[in-house]
Amino acid sequence: MQKKFDYRDTESLRQYLDPQGRIKPRQKTKLTAKEHRQMTTAVKRARHLAML
Repeated sequence: MQKKFDYRDTESLRQYLDPQGRIKPRQKTKLTAKEHRQMTTAVKRARHLAML
């Protein structure tokens, strides 16, 4: 089952960021490649809108 990533849900996106605000690698987050791409897009959208 795939996870849904929403750029407006900043609390759930923060678990995929390290303390410096960088996106954690796939090996540490245990996401599939497709899920990691979706999560990355959501994080970048949230950053662009200054939500993260």
